[in-house]
Amino acid sequence: MDTIDSQSDECGCLYSLNDGLLLAICLHLTNRDLLSLRLVSKSVKIVSDRILSKRKKQIFVGDVFNRAKLEFVSKFYSNGGRDVTIALLHRGPHLTKIISILSRNIERIENLKFYHCFNDEHLLLISQSFPHLKYLMLNFRVDQNAVTDNGISLMLLNLPNLQNFHLSKIESEKSPSSTSHFYNALIELMFYATRGTLKISEASFQAFASIQYLNDLFLDEIDISANEFSILMEATAQKLRQLKMFHTYQFGNASFYLQEIFNKCTKLECLYFSFKHSTVKNLKLMNISSLKQIAVITQTCEFNHSSEILANVEKLVLSIRALDDQQLDVMSRFPNVKNLTLILSLRLAFTNISDLINLPKIEIKDGANIEDITRIMNTSPNCAHFVIHKQLDAELLYSIFDIHGGILKEDHNKIIAIQFASIKQIAFRQTLPTNLKLVFF
Repeated sequence: MDTIDSQSDECGCLYSLNDGLLLAICLHLTNRDLLSLRLVSKSVKIVSDRILSKRKKQIFVGDVFNRAKLEFVSKFYSNGGRDVTIALLHRGPHLTKIISILSRNIERIENLKFYHCFNDEHLLLISQSFPHLKYLMLNFRVDQNAVTDNGISLMLLNLPNLQNFHLSKIESEKSPSSTSHFYNALIELMFYATRGTLKISEASFQAFASIQYLNDLFLDEIDISANEFSILMEATAQKLRQLKMFHTYQFGNASFYLQEIFNKCTKLECLYFSFKHSTVKNLKLMNISSLKQIAVITQTCEFNHSSEILANVEKLVLSIRALDDQQLDVMSRFPNVKNLTLILSLRLAFTNISDLINLPKIEIKDGANIEDITRIMNTSPNCAHFVIHKQLDAELLYSIFDIHGGILKEDHNKIIAIQFASIKQIAFRQTLPTNLKLVFF
């Protein structure tokens, strides 16, 4: 068995850690610790440098305000802030001072993430202090923010250069206290928000029309009615290149939202639509020639028989929680997909998956069992790259060997790489083909 592992140098107990686990550990270390750790080995240095390079592009301001430190750090970017992201999670009385220092020391701030507790006055101050913003993330706490339609509208009118707007809602308390915790906290904020909504109305969505260069919009847990969404689409649809909508609970008419997107966003390149507990019915796919990536994650998804073929989509993320043979013809609507991610929350409810036969890469997430994985691999003989979010054990390894062993022995030029989340101790007495590569992440 040939196992790919980028750690080729001896470094004590760290030698046994795969890159993913090493990265997870290093994310919790301070910059000073990482600088020391990078001296341990080449592989550890690579991971440490990757984290440090990201942190150098970010100034994080938490609850504790250290004026001298902020003055010192911000002056490193005095020549311009195009490559630095400001992350504000300050809930104290010093927010005005913080913004003043940043705007004075950094000539042109273009990227800002603003968390939790703010009001209309803060939004206006930000838009006036950072008029060159191109990326803005507003992360609301619904139980503490005092933001109105007027506040959001005035802010957007003052940000004519905005290109990427991420509007997000959280309810539970999340307070990363240092840069080393920021990345994990951000993932939690984006993907594990608790139930609740942020309610803004028509005036705010109409203000989106004033943003001339907006091309990337992310609505995360935002309570938006069908009428408000239509207003938003009228204001932004012809400008958007990327659109993401997340809802972790059953919300609204998911069919309407998704149909509006296909009908109006004619220049879209990437669509991520995740309404996990909602249903989509009678969706008519429209061929958006620029669309390359699409993700549809819903409880069920039924397509209209007059749906058009999306010939240019190359990357597809598909939730098949309750997909059956009649609905599976969705795969035939994406004939040129090169990278398929299947999210298997329940057992597969269909038998005909022959449309997977020509895919070069398949990723299988969540609750897939060995039988499902085996069926997918059996119907994908031409796939040379599988990513399986599951621990490799003896039973799964025997199944893989049965499927691919003979093919690989006959064709020595063919290489199949299979990635797994982790590995158990396996006593496997057969010799695996050298062109079967097992990768662990």
